[in-house]
Amino acid sequence: MRDFTLVIPTFNRGRLFAALLSYLETEKADCHVLVLDSSQPEILTANRARAAASNLDIEFAEFTDISVDEKWRQGVHKVSTPYCAMCADDDLVILEGVRRCLGILRTNSAASAVQGHSFTFLPRPDGDIELNNVVYFTPTIGDATPLQRVARLFEQYQAPSYAIFRTSVLQRIFDTAQPMKEILARELLTSALTAVEGQIIRVLDFSYGRSMGPSAAYEHWHPLEWFSKTPDGIFAEYLRYRELLAAAVTARPDNDQKLDDVRDILDLISLRYLVKHAPDSALQFIAEQQMASIDFADYWPSYEIHLPLYAAAGIGSTAAERPLTPINLRGSVRSYVLFPSFYAPRGTDAVRMDKIVHLIDVLDRYRPESVDVSACKAPQEGVPA
Repeated sequence: MRDFTLVIPTFNRGRLFAALLSYLETEKADCHVLVLDSSQPEILTANRARAAASNLDIEFAEFTDISVDEKWRQGVHKVSTPYCAMCADDDLVILEGVRRCLGILRTNSAASAVQGHSFTFLPRPDGDIELNNVVYFTPTIGDATPLQRVARLFEQYQAPSYAIFRTSVLQRIFDTAQPMKEILARELLTSALTAVEGQIIRVLDFSYGRSMGPSAAYEHWHPLEWFSKTPDGIFAEYLRYRELLAAAVTARPDNDQKLDDVRDILDLISLRYLVKHAPDSALQFIAEQQMASIDFADYWPSYEIHLPLYAAAGIGSTAAERPLTPINLRGSVRSYVLFPSFYAPRGTDAVRMDKIVHLIDVLDRYRPESVDVSACKAPQEGVPA
């Protein structure tokens, strides 16, 4: 994978960063690794020393006084290989899946990105690991025009954030999304721009694991949360989003629509997305809480909101008639707790047992230090907590 760079942004999580490097070393990752570190000085020094001691092909870049999105943008512009992907310091890549994605991207000039299935996991204080959900599994988006591809993306929205990208494509996407200030707006625009740039190919192998461990709190990460807090803000940001996206669509040689029509179609696509992620039962519950003068922060975590949001995002289990329970599997170094939404996910085929056993064998080589799991990582849009 000498033509591929794995970009690892890190911030004040030295133990998890070291665990990720150790895992990649054990897996004999043969790609270039670019570390984007904005940690406080003592952690940055330790991270740099850990990277210097590694046998991986590592480049280390330091950042100070910079926003997360700008750090990522500048970092991607440091990539010199034709292909790249992002991996947070507490997440994992499954290299076998990454290699398969990369092979397809090399040979398909119409593709902007290739993505395998992703799963969420949570390290427990006792060293065991929960496997919670299969979260990115929608089919390949291979439509002929950019608007068709954007429409297909938002039918069952799942962000291609953890895909393998053409580096030049990801650089253009991050540059275009620079004016977006809110996390959801940036995510939606970068996802839509990926579809504008070309096909998004889906590979039926695991390629990414996303940690649900502690992380910084986010605001305006879900459309219903944002709309409930500042409806004026979400619509003002939407107009900026629409103009940037419309300009990208009309600049494409495979576009067949005029600018005004592009704007109108994007409005319809976006309205459908907003309605889907504002289910009736959640809206009714929110209205009742508001009329009872209950503070938003107190009622937003309620299951009456988040269970419908999970369903809207396609997250959950296929167990409709009989309840399924978590199952335990023992690996060589720890036990794994598999939730029904992982081994029997809604929206895609159940994960075959041989694939689960193989994934556990890979995860056994990841040895993070015990971390505090009393807080929950604020999820990416589409994967509500």
